[in-house]
Amino acid sequence: MIKFRLCYHKDDDIAWLNQLAQEGYAMTGFFAGFWHFDTCTPGEYEYQIDLSDSFFGVSNDYLELMRDTGIEYLGKFGFWIFLRKKKSDEPFLLYSDVESKLAHYQKIRFLFKIAAIVELICFLLETLAAAKGIRLAYYVLPVILIIILAMLSTITRTDAIIATLKEQNGEPADPRRRGADPVLLTGLFTNCVALLIKDTVPFSLMLQIAALFLMLVGIYRSRQIFRPWDD
Repeated sequence: MIKFRLCYHKDDDIAWLNQLAQEGYAMTGFFAGFWHFDTCTPGEYEYQIDLSDSFFGVSNDYLELMRDTGIEYLGKFGFWIFLRKKKSDEPFLLYSDVESKLAHYQKIRFLFKIAAIVELICFLLETLAAAKGIRLAYYVLPVILIIILAMLSTITRTDAIIATLKEQNGEPADPRRRGADPVLLTGLFTNCVALLIKDTVPFSLMLQIAALFLMLVGIYRSRQIFRPWDD
């Protein structure tokens, strides 16, 4: 069985995999959003998703540690590592203490912030390409917009998890932290609409100028979320 699902919210994906395992479907592989499953005894496996320190591979020390603890390495895509083990009375946890969980989610947030910045730059470049009449950019822009929104959602949710872990660890929460500004999201969406109606509506140019202004204001208002070095 093959299912399509983008891997953004790690905790949601883990819960989804474990639910399918309870129904008798064991995940065996992942590539570019396509999850592969084989049948298994219901409840036979438990799953976890870890974050690698490298985009290109997994160290032998990491693989050896997983084998020594009875964890099966299923594969890797990007920075995500997919793991499973036979279900037992003990819950399958990779990070059990608050400090290690905090470091783990901070690393996830850092990587998604970098990726969001890269995607935002790509969005601006594709906007310029579309303004010059390059047709392919019209189709690429909505895809990039969806990716940006998914990444901002992940960053915001990870921020909330980090804030909770910091409170558990006795650290003060950051009152400035917030999600992506709605002005930025409005600007991104308006820009796509302006480009789609560029050749049919007379005021589309004014709408695109307004969209770019909203995007710049939104980026400034959301600057906290685009600071990858934040703790």
